[in-house]
Parts: sequence; structure tokens; C-alpha cells
Amino acid sequence: MIGTSGIVSALPDWSGRMWFVTGSGVVGVLDPATGTVSTHVLRGETIANSIAVDESGGVFVVSDHALYRFDFDASGEGRPIVTWRAAYDRGSRQKPGQLSQGSGTTPTLIGPAAGPGGGYVAITDNADPRMKVLVMARGKAGPEKVCEQPVFAPGRGADENSLVAVGGDLVVENNYGYVVEDHALLRGMLGARQVDTEPGLARVHVDYTTGTCSLAWSDSSERVPSVVSKVSLATGLLYTFTHPTADELRAARRTDTPAMPDAWYLTALDVRTGERVWSRLVGAGPLFNNHYAPVTLGRDGSAYVGVVGGLVRITDS
Repeated sequence: MIGTSGIVSALPDWSGRMWFVTGSGVVGVLDPATGTVSTHVLRGETIANSIAVDESGGVFVVSDHALYRFDFDASGEGRPIVTWRAAYDRGSRQKPGQLSQGSGTTPTLIGPAAGPGGGYVAITDNADPRMKVLVMARGKAGPEKVCEQPVFAPGRGADENSLVAVGGDLVVENNYGYVVEDHALLRGMLGARQVDTEPGLARVHVDYTTGTCSLAWSDSSERVPSVVSKVSLATGLLYTFTHPTADELRAARRTDTPAMPDAWYLTALDVRTGERVWSRLVGAGPLFNNHYAPVTLGRDGSAYVGVVGGLVRITDS
């Protein structure tokens, strides 16, 4: 049964079946050819993130308690089955900026399913005092742990967006503090700033041979409230959407914003070093808040960001 809970995400698998998850912990499969729906319920667990699907038939679901690999049992009753379950440290609280007390990351798949371990999968946990990036093998044999890496300041780290895989490494962002209160849009239209969040971006290097993780670089200045950041291998840049504090803007003496701005920037960092390459003003005020929308890169080099007030396109001059 699907119940009354809303669908959080829906994606097709490599055989054309449509998988979906709901907030109440239902994992379901729709056969488009017959209209048949079959489900599996994660009792006592909720789902607040999207899912990931690989070419071996694996469907990866993260709940507020565990990471799962599901597969479709075509030979039996024709339903989704749990291939393995990996519990993680869900911490002691729902941190500001999170949608649940658990991982905020859609599972990120690394490498082909035909590779070692059936490929790899990564998420963040919700551990206290420091959130960790977790990497494990994703094949049917089970979730063999590769490594884990704590990131961001103690008690001040949370991630509500998917990790970015780059050459086997992982880029993680800090969304701690992104809480949209009642009437935030109205107050913003009257001149109030949108909420300030904790800064932080980091690249975690993963050595799959030795099974170890380490910090390649860590940035403690860029504030990324809620965007799904993207990397371009062609430019070597990490594109993100930043929201500096008013004090930071005054200290930097930016000439492209008013005296008390609520400014939003498309910011590019060198993905190899974490150094800022450039940052361009997109707009000011609540209508330029992306509110969880991603950065999307076009073939022509343009960047597109959905914002509260519509869609913006940023391109080289």
C-alpha cells in the first residue's frame, strides 16, 4: 500500500520499471506495461531524499536510519526486495537545515557496477559532534565499508544535498542553519535578509586500494544554503550558489551590492584546490533564493539556477 504519504522521488530502473519512495517509508515499483504496483514498507523509518539506480538493477534508498540496496525479484512475486541494509549514525537531533533526523544526501554512485565491489556508494550520516562522509561497496554481496571522513566544525555541520563525485573523490557542502521560517518571503520583500547559514565545502579523497579517506581540501568561508552544486570536468570548476552574510559583504567592500544586501552569487571554486576562482552577483532579495534547486550546466557553458522568482541563466560575457 502507498498510503496517504506524498511521493518523495520517482526514477526508472534500467529495465524500464518505475521506482518510487514516499515520506512514510514506502519503497514501490510500478510496471508501466501492466500498471501493477508492488511495495515494501520500511517500518518505523521515513524517507526524505531521492534515490539512485545503477545498471546492475540496484536501487539505493537512504532512510532516516539506514542505507539500503533494493533489487526487483522478477522470479518470485515480482516485488522490491531488500538486498542489504547498512545502518548509520543518525545522531541525536534533526539539525537546522535538515528535513529529517538522518542523512540528508541522496546516495551518490561511484564507478561502474562491473568494477570492484560492484561499484561504490556514498552518503553522509548525521553523527554528533561531526557529520561524516561514508563510502561503501554497493554490490549484491553486501555494503562492505571502504572508509569514513568527518567534515565541518563540531556541532555545526549538516548536508541536505547529494555529494558530488569527482574522479572517485567526493565534494560535500554544509547546509547547517538553512531554516525557512513562516512568512520569510514576505519579510524578505519588505527588506529582511534571508537566513544566514554555516560556511563549508570540502573534498574528500578516497583511496580505494587502502580503504582510507582523507581531506584533500576544506573551505570554511563559502556559505551554501541549499543548492545542489555541480562540477564541470571541462573547466575543472565546482559551481555553487552562495549567500554571504551582510558583514562579509561589507568587509569585502563589494561594489555590486547595496549597503545592506541580501545578495546571492554563482561562485566557482577550483575543484583541485578549493580556491575561489570567481563569484558573480545573480541578484538580491528572497526572489533570488534557489531554495534547494540545483545548478545545471548547459552544453554552451551557461549555468541555470531555479530561484523562488523564476529561472536565471548565467553565461560568460
